[in-house]
Amino acid sequence: MYIKEWSVFAIRNLCEENEENQGVIEQLRMQGVANNDELDKLGIKIDVAEGGALKFSTTKKQQDADGDDFIPIIC
Repeated sequence: MYIKEWSVFAIRNLCEENEENQGVIEQLRMQGVANNDELDKLGIKIDVAEGGALKFSTTKKQQDADGDDFIPIIC
């Protein structure tokens, strides 16, 4: 398992049959997007749009293995 899976597993265990912990989790709100060096290297930027939706955009062109420029497609 990776850290994300272990985190979900831990939160599940903390909240199981514990209404107080469930209430704390329910009150959590997104505060923003953490900076990520790997995304910066890939030329991907993530912002929070109005309403809390995530907005993905590219910041630079990249080159494939043949040296041709391309802009990564974000799904």
